[in-house]
Amino acid sequence: MKKYLNIAFSIALCLAGMSCVQELNEEQIVDPSSGIPVTLSVTDADWESTRSAFTPGVGIKLTNNEKIGLLYDDGSLYVGNSSYAIAASPQGGGKYDFTAPEGSLDKTWYGVVPYSRELTRAQFNNRYLLLTFPSIQFPGQNTFDPQTDILVSKPFKIDGTGAKTASINAFKRLTAPFKLQITGLNPGEKIYAVTFDYNVTASSADLNTMAGRCHYNVGTTPDDVQWAAVALPLTRTNSISAVYDEGLMAEGGCWPVWFNIRPIRIYSGKTVTVTVFTADACYKRTVDIKAGYFDTKRINSFTVDIKGSGYEKMSAISQGLFHNGMPDARVITDAPTERTVSLTATDGVARNWDMKAYNWTASLDGGSMLPDALGFPCQTGKDGYIKLPAVAGKTITKVRLYLAPVSLTDNKDFPLYVYDGETLKHTVECVSMVNQNKGYSPGGFIDIAPDGVTDMTGMTLKFNPKINYTSAALVSRIVLFTAP
Repeated sequence: MKKYLNIAFSIALCLAGMSCVQELNEEQIVDPSSGIPVTLSVTDADWESTRSAFTPGVGIKLTNNEKIGLLYDDGSLYVGNSSYAIAASPQGGGKYDFTAPEGSLDKTWYGVVPYSRELTRAQFNNRYLLLTFPSIQFPGQNTFDPQTDILVSKPFKIDGTGAKTASINAFKRLTAPFKLQITGLNPGEKIYAVTFDYNVTASSADLNTMAGRCHYNVGTTPDDVQWAAVALPLTRTNSISAVYDEGLMAEGGCWPVWFNIRPIRIYSGKTVTVTVFTADACYKRTVDIKAGYFDTKRINSFTVDIKGSGYEKMSAISQGLFHNGMPDARVITDAPTERTVSLTATDGVARNWDMKAYNWTASLDGGSMLPDALGFPCQTGKDGYIKLPAVAGKTITKVRLYLAPVSLTDNKDFPLYVYDGETLKHTVECVSMVNQNKGYSPGGFIDIAPDGVTDMTGMTLKFNPKINYTSAALVSRIVLFTAP
């Protein structure tokens, strides 16, 4: 299948070409316990791509090895024995195999790409999908995060005569591709995290938000070609972040940061704040933004000179936790062991981190959009922690935790306590990407700066759940703000 996008080039793009390779891991496929084998043909546009890619003037293509989430309409959306979508396994050449539950052959079906538990859910007794437009994303070098490009298929039927077959002949893109072009840094510098904050608070009644969990109302019949609008977000934010494992390098005179966001309208008289982390500094600048739309039918582009008028600079280093040397969470109810791990931060210095955690890998939970992350168990009696190392010649004034999109999506109570030895200094009420009472963590991160504390060196961040829940708080990068 090819994701095809007609691009309206009203803005010159600073790239000659780019590709987006999606690494696929073995996934735990959620299938019904019994059913009927079906072959699904996807005939939307051409099927020529061997890897996901963006081509200027052509659009975004999707590898034919990606999985498709499948749901059917039985008065409410229903997906066999799970509250998640059935995953169609690719054969290649536009063909997929899946197992349709008994009694579903005469129903209306829908396809969702990508197949990801964190992005899409079916809601029992409701005819809609619950979609997540994540406020934290993991793009690559001059490429979008392939797991955030959300498409929903035109409704389709299964042919009930002979061998069971089905066909999808159209997809609708729900995300708006957004390219943030950073300029002003020194050549050769790398960017490790970026936050784009549209300075408009999303109220409880506001549909015009960049990220959050939303209802998407599906069509009523296979012939229904009127695509429903995304409805009221349950959680909402106008701040999004990109986090890079190896760092983003400059191309064509800029550092191209790619997001996929919820389509929104930008009003006149508003500002945006862009925050950029390099190897040893944090740059922050607020600038005006023109009125317009971020929509699904073009590449939406915005350029900011991060060292332009009025910028702020702070000393900071960050530690990526993608490949952290911890044991895999193969059984997530197991308590991780205490250990010391040597990790090299963005300033090139290796430091020993004392921690009780494990490595959460993308292949564990079936259809995961995550890269590897540091996982802290969410189960009573199996808490985890991370102790902050020393930064030679510096004090640590503040800590920022970049989370991961599945951190407690069910809004479980998961506090984080900051200890100086045995003394409690600070409490974060809930470490969660999705908190329906308070909305998304802005930009997908949490800042920790205890009142009255001038140096956090050696302090312990302790994750201490109050309930039994076999999931985890996931941290992809930790930033240490420093001062002489």
